[in-house]
Amino acid sequence: MSTRVEASLRWYLYALAGVVAVSLVGMLGFTFYSAYENALAREQARLGMLTKLIAGNAQAILERNRERLERLARRPAMAAMDPARCDPILADFRDVFPEFANLATVDLNGLAPCSGVPQPGGKPVSVARTEWFKRGMAEKRFLVGQPFIGPITGKLVAVLLQPVWGDAGAHLGFIGLPLDLERFDPRLPEETLPPGTRFGLMAGEGTLIWRNVDPEKLVGKNVGHLPGPRKGLEIKDGNYLSVGTDNVERYTAAASVPAAGWIAFMTVPTTEIRRQVLGATLRSALIGTCALTLVGILLFHLLRRIEQAERELSRAKDAAEAASRAKSTFLANMSHELRTPMNAIMGLTGLALRHATEPKLRDQLGKIDMASQHLLSVINDILDISKIEADRLILEKTGFRLGEVLENLVSLIGHRASGKGLRLRVDIPPELAQLALVGDPLRLAQVLLNLAGNAIKFTERGSVSLRARLLEDRPDGLILRWEVQDTGIGIAAPELRRLFLAFEQGDSSMTRKYGGTGLGLAISQRLVRLMGGEIGVDSEPGTGSTFWFTLRLDKPASGAAPLVAAGPAAADEVAETRLRTAHAGARILLAEDEPINQEVSQGLLEDAGLSVDLAEDGAAAVELARLKHYDLILMDMQMPRLNGLDATRAIRAEGPNRTTPILAMTANAFGEDRQACIDAGMNEHLAKPIEPQLLYETLLRWLGRPADDAADRGVTD
Repeated sequence: MSTRVEASLRWYLYALAGVVAVSLVGMLGFTFYSAYENALAREQARLGMLTKLIAGNAQAILERNRERLERLARRPAMAAMDPARCDPILADFRDVFPEFANLATVDLNGLAPCSGVPQPGGKPVSVARTEWFKRGMAEKRFLVGQPFIGPITGKLVAVLLQPVWGDAGAHLGFIGLPLDLERFDPRLPEETLPPGTRFGLMAGEGTLIWRNVDPEKLVGKNVGHLPGPRKGLEIKDGNYLSVGTDNVERYTAAASVPAAGWIAFMTVPTTEIRRQVLGATLRSALIGTCALTLVGILLFHLLRRIEQAERELSRAKDAAEAASRAKSTFLANMSHELRTPMNAIMGLTGLALRHATEPKLRDQLGKIDMASQHLLSVINDILDISKIEADRLILEKTGFRLGEVLENLVSLIGHRASGKGLRLRVDIPPELAQLALVGDPLRLAQVLLNLAGNAIKFTERGSVSLRARLLEDRPDGLILRWEVQDTGIGIAAPELRRLFLAFEQGDSSMTRKYGGTGLGLAISQRLVRLMGGEIGVDSEPGTGSTFWFTLRLDKPASGAAPLVAAGPAAADEVAETRLRTAHAGARILLAEDEPINQEVSQGLLEDAGLSVDLAEDGAAAVELARLKHYDLILMDMQMPRLNGLDATRAIRAEGPNRTTPILAMTANAFGEDRQACIDAGMNEHLAKPIEPQLLYETLLRWLGRPADDAADRGVTD
């Protein structure tokens, strides 16, 4: 590695560390600034929601009993008000619905000829002077009377009054239902509420109907003159501050019960709300601090490793080619150490995003995820170039169609182009798009994505065009020419000579602001050459650029396997939902030694409804696999005591999981690592950092297979 390259790489890494650190510190400061206010609003909203739940419960009870009385009032026996006919009906209703303290008919004179329970002295009771009877005579509709102590039950009741009409529409009287008001307790789980929480119902004139705690013995009494209840009666719906009967300042929420004109309320001491808000603030701050610390540790680790590589490579600087290859080999071997902490950062951020509901927190976690994705992109670029220079990159030979490659490319960059107001054009002959070919569609897509992404980045107005043309049609394959043309800023002649050098970028003020690792074009050039082609560029400042490349693709042999998709397609159904529906409770053995990655993987699996047993190393995994059968096993490669490869061989040798699908989930992401997993008896290989959607799709595919089928299939499946 030359001194110039070393300095460029070091400068970029330090600059990246600074940008990420400053961004995260800013987000952390903003979190401290806004978390208290956001958490307070969230707790007040929760208070209002629970109060509406109480009001809704009361409204439902009243509506349910109104419907019962309405059906009962339509019976001919009720219109007759003959005790011999209607007393048994009312008694039966009271037996079926124990919440009815009593049921009685009331004629227009206020006498109750029929009753579900025996009346004192056996004579009709007069209710002519009661508030609810007078209102019923005036309004002639269903109504709920004011609460009072029932003379028969001795309980606090409210009369539900339903008119009884004759066949000709004449008003004959009422059916009255003294309803036991204890039935309105919603029985909220008070252990989940802050200490000191009080909630209940209050009648429209101020009588306290019930309360979850009543140390002052106020239930059944009028409390409308007290400051807190008076405020609730005034606003009916909303939140306010008040001083309770215990002289404690409280946040109060009120919600109306329209059917009766009642008010539901819930109050919490302000000290408890503030204590919970402070806890939420500290939790938000802790998330930001943990993210900042984890990214800082990763960047420090990365810088230390790069500096160590530079020191080792400086001893061989007289042999530039050998030194470059040594650098690439060293960086490739760092894959496990870099991907493991990246999996922790991205995994924990993803888990927090899946469960966070507060918009500001979700926005901040999203920014952490974006910074992590950018850092992962840098790491992948460095590892890609190192694999190419160390001759460790092996191209796939897979059947595909060019149209599939372009469709997936447009789905990835289309929104970026439209977001800048650019026209994205794709020009490929239909017969070429549908032609069956053999090659490495993922690496072809990588080259196109690099070139098209750069075109969009350096173009502010106009268009970006992708073209494919057939140059030669040979018996064994095709030579194609691809072009990516833009109407962007163009490139000056001195800079053209350095475009395809690793770690090099244009040096003008117009291009430096766009950033980048300087590796995308170098990687593209090496990939194109591996695919038997060449790459170049035609450009002038101010008129745009045209990047072109050629490559050779084989024709499929007769009887070849069916074509596979060139890239990920949109699933018809979210894999996580399908897992939870089709495989809820499936038993998964997770073998993972790193604690943070244990938390990430276990969280993703349990979110999908799967049952997880954790093994902290290969030996523990083998022991658990001998004791019971699992539906699927996820196996890390590098673990203490016994590595994942040897653990897999032991599980395949004996026990109840000889045919259970075993999937590698590891930071060892190179081709030889994948092959080693297959040779050891694993079925598939997932590279860290783990992408949740890919994990769920893979689990769905293997959990749905018969055991014998899974035992015979591998990564190439």
